[in-house]
Amino acid sequence: MQTALTDELYWDKVWNFNSDHATEAAPSVERGPTTEWIDASIGAHLRPGRRFLEIGVGGSPWLAHVAEKYGAEAWGIDFSRPGLELAARAVTKDRHLVRLIEGDVFDRSKLPSAAFDVVYSGGFVEHFPSPQPLMERLAELLTPGGVLVTAVPNLCGLNGALQKLVDVETFERHVVISPARLDAAHASGGMVPVKPASFLGVLDPSAVNYSRLAVRMPPLMLRSLQFSLAKLRHASEWLGGRTGTSGGRWLAPMLGGVYQRSR
Repeated sequence: MQTALTDELYWDKVWNFNSDHATEAAPSVERGPTTEWIDASIGAHLRPGRRFLEIGVGGSPWLAHVAEKYGAEAWGIDFSRPGLELAARAVTKDRHLVRLIEGDVFDRSKLPSAAFDVVYSGGFVEHFPSPQPLMERLAELLTPGGVLVTAVPNLCGLNGALQKLVDVETFERHVVISPARLDAAHASGGMVPVKPASFLGVLDPSAVNYSRLAVRMPPLMLRSLQFSLAKLRHASEWLGGRTGTSGGRWLAPMLGGVYQRSR
Protein backbone atom coordinates (compact mmCIF):
# COMPACT_ATOMS: atom_id res chain seq x y z
CA MET A 1 0.00 0.00 0.00
CA GLN A 2 1.28 3.46 -0.90
CA THR A 3 2.05 5.62 2.15
CA ALA A 4 -0.34 8.54 2.61
CA LEU A 5 -0.63 11.29 5.21
CA THR A 6 -4.16 10.15 6.05
CA ASP A 7 -5.69 6.78 6.97
CA GLU A 8 -9.07 5.11 7.33
CA LEU A 9 -9.58 6.40 10.89
CA TYR A 10 -8.94 9.98 9.79
CA TRP A 11 -11.50 9.78 6.98
CA ASP A 12 -14.09 7.99 9.11
CA LYS A 13 -13.91 10.94 11.54
CA VAL A 14 -14.20 13.45 8.68
CA TRP A 15 -17.25 11.81 7.13
CA ASN A 16 -18.98 11.13 10.43
CA PHE A 17 -18.57 14.80 11.32
CA ASN A 18 -19.84 15.93 7.90
CA SER A 19 -22.84 13.61 8.17
CA ASP A 20 -23.71 14.82 11.67
CA HIS A 21 -23.39 18.52 10.76
CA ALA A 22 -24.66 18.53 7.18
CA THR A 23 -26.96 21.36 6.16
CA GLU A 24 -28.53 19.16 3.43
CA ALA A 25 -29.97 15.65 3.53
CA ALA A 26 -27.53 14.44 0.86
CA PRO A 27 -24.42 15.73 -0.93
CA SER A 28 -25.15 17.75 -4.07
CA VAL A 29 -23.12 19.53 -6.75
CA GLU A 30 -23.32 23.20 -5.86
CA ARG A 31 -22.88 25.45 -8.87
CA GLY A 32 -19.79 27.63 -8.88
CA PRO A 33 -16.56 28.17 -10.83
CA THR A 34 -14.82 25.07 -9.44
CA THR A 35 -17.70 22.64 -9.92
CA GLU A 36 -18.40 24.07 -13.38
CA TRP A 37 -14.77 23.44 -14.33
CA ILE A 38 -14.94 19.88 -13.01
CA ASP A 39 -18.26 19.22 -14.75
CA ALA A 40 -17.01 20.56 -18.09
CA SER A 41 -13.76 18.61 -17.80
CA ILE A 42 -15.40 15.25 -17.08
CA GLY A 43 -18.48 15.84 -19.23
CA ALA A 44 -16.42 16.38 -22.38
CA HIS A 45 -15.48 12.70 -22.26
CA LEU A 46 -18.69 11.05 -21.02
CA ARG A 47 -21.84 9.71 -22.64
CA PRO A 48 -23.99 6.57 -22.28
CA GLY A 49 -21.84 3.47 -22.47
CA ARG A 50 -18.73 5.14 -21.07
CA ARG A 51 -17.29 4.69 -17.59
CA PHE A 52 -16.42 7.24 -14.92
CA LEU A 53 -14.43 6.47 -11.77
CA GLU A 54 -13.97 8.69 -8.73
CA ILE A 55 -11.00 7.99 -6.48
CA GLY A 56 -11.75 8.79 -2.83
CA VAL A 57 -15.50 9.01 -3.41
CA GLY A 58 -16.43 9.44 0.26
CA GLY A 59 -19.07 12.14 0.71
CA SER A 60 -19.11 12.96 -3.00
CA PRO A 61 -22.12 13.94 -5.14
CA TRP A 62 -20.36 13.30 -8.46
CA LEU A 63 -21.43 9.69 -9.08
CA ALA A 64 -25.08 10.66 -8.84
CA HIS A 65 -24.47 13.69 -11.06
CA VAL A 66 -22.61 11.72 -13.74
CA ALA A 67 -25.18 8.93 -13.90
CA GLU A 68 -28.11 11.34 -14.16
CA LYS A 69 -26.63 13.97 -16.46
CA TYR A 70 -24.45 11.89 -18.78
CA GLY A 71 -25.94 8.38 -18.55
CA ALA A 72 -22.47 6.94 -18.02
CA GLU A 73 -21.52 4.15 -15.63
CA ALA A 74 -20.37 5.85 -12.43
CA TRP A 75 -17.93 3.98 -10.20
CA GLY A 76 -16.38 5.17 -6.96
CA ILE A 77 -13.88 3.68 -4.52
CA ASP A 78 -13.09 4.60 -0.92
CA PHE A 79 -11.94 2.72 2.15
CA SER A 80 -14.15 4.73 4.53
CA ARG A 81 -17.55 3.12 5.05
CA PRO A 82 -19.11 6.29 6.52
CA GLY A 83 -17.86 8.19 3.46
CA LEU A 84 -19.40 5.63 1.11
CA GLU A 85 -22.70 5.76 3.01
CA LEU A 86 -22.74 9.55 2.66
CA ALA A 87 -22.02 9.34 -1.08
CA ALA A 88 -24.80 6.76 -1.47
CA ARG A 89 -27.35 9.24 -0.08
CA ALA A 90 -26.91 11.37 -3.19
CA VAL A 91 -27.88 8.50 -5.52
CA THR A 92 -31.65 8.77 -5.86
CA LYS A 93 -31.92 8.07 -9.61
CA ASP A 94 -30.19 5.75 -12.10
CA ARG A 95 -28.95 3.47 -9.34
CA HIS A 96 -28.25 0.74 -11.88
CA LEU A 97 -25.43 2.89 -13.28
CA VAL A 98 -23.70 3.48 -9.94
CA ARG A 99 -21.20 1.18 -8.27
CA LEU A 100 -19.67 2.06 -4.90
CA ILE A 101 -16.63 -0.04 -3.92
CA GLU A 102 -15.21 -0.30 -0.42
CA GLY A 103 -11.46 -0.73 -0.64
CA ASP A 104 -8.07 0.75 -1.43
CA VAL A 105 -7.31 2.02 -4.94
CA PHE A 106 -3.92 0.26 -4.79
CA ASP A 107 -5.66 -3.10 -4.40
CA ARG A 108 -5.75 -4.25 -8.02
CA SER A 109 -8.46 -6.80 -7.29
CA LYS A 110 -10.96 -3.99 -6.69
CA LEU A 111 -10.95 -2.25 -10.09
CA PRO A 112 -10.49 -3.38 -13.70
CA SER A 113 -7.45 -1.99 -15.50
CA ALA A 114 -7.73 0.16 -18.65
CA ALA A 115 -11.49 0.37 -18.10
CA PHE A 116 -12.36 4.00 -17.37
CA ASP A 117 -12.81 6.84 -19.82
CA VAL A 118 -12.60 9.41 -17.02
CA VAL A 119 -10.86 9.01 -13.68
CA TYR A 120 -11.53 11.88 -11.28
CA SER A 121 -9.89 12.67 -7.96
CA GLY A 122 -10.91 15.67 -5.88
CA GLY A 123 -9.01 16.30 -2.66
CA PHE A 124 -6.99 13.08 -2.85
CA VAL A 125 -3.61 13.59 -4.49
CA GLU A 126 -2.44 16.15 -1.91
CA HIS A 127 -2.26 13.46 0.78
CA PHE A 128 0.64 11.65 -0.95
CA PRO A 129 4.14 13.08 -0.36
CA SER A 130 5.56 10.82 -3.09
CA PRO A 131 3.00 10.93 -5.92
CA GLN A 132 4.66 8.71 -8.55
CA PRO A 133 3.20 5.32 -7.42
CA LEU A 134 -0.27 6.89 -7.18
CA MET A 135 -0.05 8.47 -10.61
CA GLU A 136 1.18 5.24 -12.17
CA ARG A 137 -1.75 3.43 -10.57
CA LEU A 138 -4.29 5.97 -11.83
CA ALA A 139 -2.80 5.80 -15.33
CA GLU A 140 -3.34 2.03 -15.31
CA LEU A 141 -7.07 2.55 -14.87
CA LEU A 142 -7.54 4.74 -17.96
CA THR A 143 -8.77 3.48 -21.30
CA PRO A 144 -6.62 4.43 -24.30
CA GLY A 145 -7.44 8.10 -24.79
CA GLY A 146 -9.05 8.36 -21.36
CA VAL A 147 -8.42 11.35 -19.11
CA LEU A 148 -7.54 11.90 -15.48
CA VAL A 149 -9.20 14.99 -13.98
CA THR A 150 -7.52 16.11 -10.77
CA ALA A 151 -8.55 18.85 -8.35
CA VAL A 152 -6.76 19.64 -5.08
CA PRO A 153 -7.17 22.35 -2.45
CA ASN A 154 -5.08 25.47 -2.92
CA LEU A 155 -3.09 25.78 0.30
CA CYS A 156 -0.60 28.23 -1.18
CA GLY A 157 -2.50 31.30 0.04
CA LEU A 158 -5.37 32.32 2.32
CA ASN A 159 -6.96 28.91 2.85
CA GLY A 160 -3.62 27.36 3.72
CA ALA A 161 -2.99 30.04 6.31
CA LEU A 162 -6.49 29.59 7.75
CA GLN A 163 -6.12 25.80 7.89
CA LYS A 164 -2.81 26.09 9.71
CA LEU A 165 -4.37 28.57 12.14
CA VAL A 166 -7.48 26.55 13.05
CA ASP A 167 -6.00 23.02 12.86
CA VAL A 168 -2.30 22.61 12.17
CA GLU A 169 -2.54 18.80 12.44
CA THR A 170 -4.98 18.68 9.53
CA PHE A 171 -2.80 21.12 7.57
CA GLU A 172 0.20 18.81 8.03
CA ARG A 173 -1.76 15.93 6.52
CA HIS A 174 -1.67 17.82 3.19
CA VAL A 175 1.08 18.51 0.70
CA VAL A 176 1.00 22.13 -0.46
CA ILE A 177 0.68 21.89 -4.25
CA SER A 178 1.15 24.60 -6.87
CA PRO A 179 0.00 24.25 -10.50
CA ALA A 180 3.56 23.44 -11.58
CA ARG A 181 3.88 20.80 -8.88
CA LEU A 182 0.57 19.20 -9.86
CA ASP A 183 1.68 18.93 -13.49
CA ALA A 184 5.03 17.48 -12.37
CA ALA A 185 3.29 14.91 -10.16
CA HIS A 186 1.31 13.62 -13.14
CA ALA A 187 4.39 13.62 -15.36
CA SER A 188 6.09 11.33 -12.82
CA GLY A 189 3.41 8.75 -13.61
CA GLY A 190 3.80 9.04 -17.38
CA MET A 191 1.00 11.52 -18.03
CA VAL A 192 0.88 14.74 -20.03
CA PRO A 193 -1.48 17.68 -19.56
CA VAL A 194 -4.55 18.14 -21.74
CA LYS A 195 -5.38 21.18 -19.60
CA PRO A 196 -2.36 22.26 -17.54
CA ALA A 197 -3.10 22.92 -13.89
CA SER A 198 -4.53 26.31 -12.97
CA PHE A 199 -6.17 27.96 -9.98
CA LEU A 200 -9.95 27.45 -9.71
CA GLY A 201 -12.57 29.62 -8.07
CA VAL A 202 -12.51 33.03 -6.45
CA LEU A 203 -12.72 32.80 -2.65
CA ASP A 204 -14.09 30.05 -0.41
CA PRO A 205 -12.96 29.92 3.23
CA SER A 206 -15.60 27.21 3.81
CA ALA A 207 -13.23 24.81 2.01
CA VAL A 208 -11.07 24.87 5.15
CA ASN A 209 -11.60 21.97 7.58
CA TYR A 210 -13.03 23.63 10.71
CA SER A 211 -14.19 20.42 12.39
CA ARG A 212 -11.82 20.63 15.35
CA LEU A 213 -13.04 24.15 16.05
CA ALA A 214 -16.67 23.37 15.22
CA VAL A 215 -17.09 20.57 17.76
CA ARG A 216 -16.51 23.14 20.51
CA MET A 217 -19.12 25.57 19.17
CA PRO A 218 -22.75 25.79 20.29
CA PRO A 219 -25.02 24.56 17.47
CA LEU A 220 -26.42 28.02 16.76
CA MET A 221 -22.92 29.50 16.47
CA LEU A 222 -21.88 26.70 14.11
CA ARG A 223 -24.91 27.23 11.87
CA SER A 224 -24.17 30.96 11.82
CA LEU A 225 -20.59 30.28 10.77
CA GLN A 226 -21.71 27.91 8.01
CA PHE A 227 -24.26 30.44 6.78
CA SER A 228 -21.74 33.31 6.79
CA LEU A 229 -19.08 31.33 4.94
CA ALA A 230 -21.61 30.22 2.31
CA LYS A 231 -22.74 33.81 1.78
CA LEU A 232 -19.13 34.94 1.41
CA ARG A 233 -18.48 32.24 -1.18
CA HIS A 234 -21.61 33.11 -3.17
CA ALA A 235 -20.75 36.82 -3.12
CA SER A 236 -17.20 36.18 -4.33
CA GLU A 237 -18.45 33.91 -7.11
CA TRP A 238 -20.95 36.54 -8.21
CA LEU A 239 -18.21 39.15 -8.29
CA GLY A 240 -15.86 36.80 -10.15
CA GLY A 241 -18.58 36.05 -12.70
CA ARG A 242 -19.18 39.75 -13.28
CA THR A 243 -15.50 40.63 -13.61
CA GLY A 244 -14.20 37.43 -15.20
CA THR A 245 -11.48 37.06 -12.58
CA SER A 246 -10.35 34.20 -10.35
CA GLY A 247 -8.82 34.32 -6.92
CA GLY A 248 -5.42 33.21 -8.20
CA ARG A 249 -2.66 31.91 -5.97
CA TRP A 250 -3.66 33.85 -2.87
CA LEU A 251 -7.46 33.46 -2.80
CA ALA A 252 -8.64 30.65 -5.10
CA PRO A 253 -9.84 27.63 -3.07
CA MET A 254 -8.77 24.94 -5.53
CA LEU A 255 -6.53 24.14 -8.47
CA GLY A 256 -6.93 21.47 -11.09
CA GLY A 257 -5.74 19.97 -14.35
CA VAL A 258 -6.65 17.32 -16.94
CA TYR A 259 -4.16 14.66 -18.07
CA GLN A 260 -3.71 11.70 -20.42
CA ARG A 261 -1.19 8.92 -20.60
CA SER A 262 1.72 9.85 -22.84
CA ARG A 263 1.71 7.99 -26.11
